[in-house]
Amino acid sequence: RGLGLVVSVDCGSSDQEVVSFLKENGIAVIITDHHETRERLAGADAFLNPKLPGESYPFKELVGAGVAYKLLQGLGMRMGLDLSLERRIDLAALGTLGDYALLTGENRTIVSLGMREIADWRRPGLKALRTESGLSPNGFTARKICFTLIPRLNSPGRIGSAREVVNLLVTGEKEIAAGIAREIEEKNRRRRVHDSSVTEEASYLADIILKRSEQSALVFSSSSWHEGVVGIGASRLAEKYNLPTVLIAVRGGVGKGSARSAGVVNIKEALERCSDLLVEYGGHREAGGFSIEEKRIPDFQHAFEEAVEEMLEGKKEDPALRVDAEVTFDACDREFVSFLSRLAPYGPGNHEPVLLVRDIEVLGGTRVVGDGHLRLEGRDSRGAVQHLIAFSMASAWSPDRIVGGHVDVLAHARSNVYQGKEEIQLQVKAIRLAEKSLI
Repeated sequence: RGLGLVVSVDCGSSDQEVVSFLKENGIAVIITDHHETRERLAGADAFLNPKLPGESYPFKELVGAGVAYKLLQGLGMRMGLDLSLERRIDLAALGTLGDYALLTGENRTIVSLGMREIADWRRPGLKALRTESGLSPNGFTARKICFTLIPRLNSPGRIGSAREVVNLLVTGEKEIAAGIAREIEEKNRRRRVHDSSVTEEASYLADIILKRSEQSALVFSSSSWHEGVVGIGASRLAEKYNLPTVLIAVRGGVGKGSARSAGVVNIKEALERCSDLLVEYGGHREAGGFSIEEKRIPDFQHAFEEAVEEMLEGKKEDPALRVDAEVTFDACDREFVSFLSRLAPYGPGNHEPVLLVRDIEVLGGTRVVGDGHLRLEGRDSRGAVQHLIAFSMASAWSPDRIVGGHVDVLAHARSNVYQGKEEIQLQVKAIRLAEKSLI
């Protein structure tokens, strides 16, 4: 009653029935979306979607938040309004990072400018959430935002209602923001319980199946998984195994699935090739979601794996083995790491440089730290000594096995602040025995 305009964000490109209903009731409709669509909806007063057939906008990879931001830019320019959009680009940046978008072109600009705005911590809600998450106010990266703020912003919607997040982001009151942030942190703790169980169970299944045979993709389902966290689990498995991954939560005979690309294939295209088995689906190159009847999941698993194999035919590569530069420890100084930081923000389409260090002699200071992490002390071929951290690798590369031997590593060079002291840290992504090793 009294409603005159509906603006969609990140949805609506295929909702002809809804648009027709709104127009029949005298309500104007503006669609802002970024999902693939084959035709323009009849009746919409405006339709903003860079992937609309015939659309001439040059950058096609904007996410829903980015398209909404462009709508505000256009309104401001057309109507001569000062909407202070430079103060709101932090929201567009969070949406871009949260949707696992390609960090190229305009997305890269939005995230870069948005992170500068976030760094000022003018928005009380983000500042309160930062405090709850333990994120350092200085020196944070897009990666840290993706692993701290984004999961917390997603948590309420995954296990309940997202209304709290809206209230958090729009409030100007510090006390209100602090209270909402505490509630969100509690929901995030509950979400992590679901998340860890999904990731652990799916990883266990992946380890078993990969020992038996090579796979083009990973597809698993379970009635014990929560549909709100299978996307997180799929992202983690895709990164861990460098394989397109689909996890499906089953309840009441219906499966809700999330798919992640690992940068290997176009997920939207892969789902399209299996669309006859799905109730509904959507997504983009890097990620997608769908619903499916439980009885059709085995057929979908076969069809999805076959689709990925066909899409990779003749061009398959292992992104885990990509090397951007071969270096020695001496080269990884503050000046070098500062140079690398100018290539950020890193993410899909703009991956963090992978460095190869060959023939590292593993020294006696190598030890297990924390929960199964390996702190490796090594001497490179030029005699320089460096400490490296290899998260979750202690079981595969125990000190007893490698001390005294020689290894090659792939690593990221990062600046790390520990107990208030900044240091250059090589974070290991992969280890192999060097050719000269006597192990």
